[in-house]
Amino acid sequence: MGTKRINRRQFASSGIVAGLVSRRALAGQGQSGASASGDGPQLFRRFASLPPGSIRPEGWLARYVQINADGWVLAYAKARMPEVYGRHFNRTSNPDLGFTENDEWRDAPDYGAYFGDAMVHYAQLRPGTELATHADDWAKQLVASQDRDGYIGGFTPDARWQCWLEIFSQSLLLDALLYRHQCTGDRAILGTCERSAGLIIDIWR
Repeated sequence: MGTKRINRRQFASSGIVAGLVSRRALAGQGQSGASASGDGPQLFRRFASLPPGSIRPEGWLARYVQINADGWVLAYAKARMPEVYGRHFNRTSNPDLGFTENDEWRDAPDYGAYFGDAMVHYAQLRPGTELATHADDWAKQLVASQDRDGYIGGFTPDARWQCWLEIFSQSLLLDALLYRHQCTGDRAILGTCERSAGLIIDIWR
C-alpha cells in the first residue's frame, strides 16, 4: 500500500476538526449519561468537572499568575493593539501569514488567539481586576464579530481557509469562549461556539 503524505496545514486542520467532533460527541454523552450502546461504565458517571474558579493558586503559583496577568497580558489588553487584541475584529485580507519560505515571521492570527485565551483564563483567577474588565469587553467583541454563517476568525472572506494557522487559532478562540460560558452560564456564548464549530466541520468535512 502506498503512503499518503499531508502537509502541516492539512495535519493541523484534520486534528482540530477531529477534536471538535469529539467534543460534540462527549457533550452529548455527558447530557444523556449513557453511550449509544448503553454498555460499560461511563467517564461522566465516575468523575465530575470542578466549576471554574473552585481551585485557586496560592503562594508562588499565585504570584506567577499575578506576574503574567498584570504583565504581558494586561499590557496588550490596555494597548488594544490591532494585531493582537483586535486581530479577530480587524480582519486581514492577506492569507500568507506565519513563517514564509525564508523563515520570516508575518503576523499570524494565532498570537492574538493565544492572548485572548490567556486573558479569559487569568481573568477568572483574578476577578474584580482591571484585566477581568478587559476580558469581558474582549469576549463581547469576539461574539459580536461572528458572521451570519458562523465564522469567527482573523480573515476577510476572500482570504479564509488558506492560512495553515487559521483553524488552530479558531480552536483557541473557541476554548476561550467555552471557558467564558462555563464561568458565566451565558447561553448566547455557547450558541456562538456551536455555530462556529459547525462551520469549521462543514468546511473541512
